[in-house]
Amino acid sequence: MLTGGSVFGEFKLLSPLGRGPKASVWVASRVYREERVALKILDPGKLPADKQKRKLEALVRATTRAGRLEHANLPGVYGTVVREEDGLFGIATEYFDGGPFENMGHIGDPLVLDRVLHLMTQLGTLLSWLHKHDLVHGNVKPTNVLVTPGAYGPTVKLLDLCWSLAGLGSPNARAFVSPEANVREPITALTDQWAMAKLLHQLVVKGSGADISASQALTTLPLPVLRVMKRALENSPRARFNSM
Repeated sequence: MLTGGSVFGEFKLLSPLGRGPKASVWVASRVYREERVALKILDPGKLPADKQKRKLEALVRATTRAGRLEHANLPGVYGTVVREEDGLFGIATEYFDGGPFENMGHIGDPLVLDRVLHLMTQLGTLLSWLHKHDLVHGNVKPTNVLVTPGAYGPTVKLLDLCWSLAGLGSPNARAFVSPEANVREPITALTDQWAMAKLLHQLVVKGSGADISASQALTTLPLPVLRVMKRALENSPRARFNSM
């Protein structure tokens, strides 16, 4: 049982940040110094016993690979954590204050539109950079795109790269499961492109209020942006853009 104050490896759990279908996320601190981290811990009951060791090994490999990456829009990766007595395992990453990339406001407001497109540009640039390193995130959704305060304005932080690379990503937001993933085809960089466009689509529709239809809401986007979004949302990956 995980509770505030519990010790998990070299970390002490402080407060819960959230829970998904497979894991819980905590704000934690190192036992011997005041450094806060985000600690995501897999619920072992969500994996058959014969798969737990294999998934832990996959997470260690993913952590090693992602830990070599340095990018302003990626949290630092500190490593995997295992509690031998009960088989719990997870990963510690850099902690940021912020909130998920949703509910940004009405896109019809030029200031909101400018902020959204600025953040989308950050996300697209990061995904392009990952793709050039032969990495596909595969689980881009609002809860994995954190907006944090920065010295030069809001900054995007893309979460859960290690979990996605290890095959532990949880597509709990069904709206963000791409057409190819729905039919169990391989995910590619074009899957990330689709998910990013879907994120923009949701921002526009949700920000416009319940009394406005999706079609009406989308008319608030500048026509060139709308055209780009629609092409990136094509069901067939081949009909999308060749790259981010």
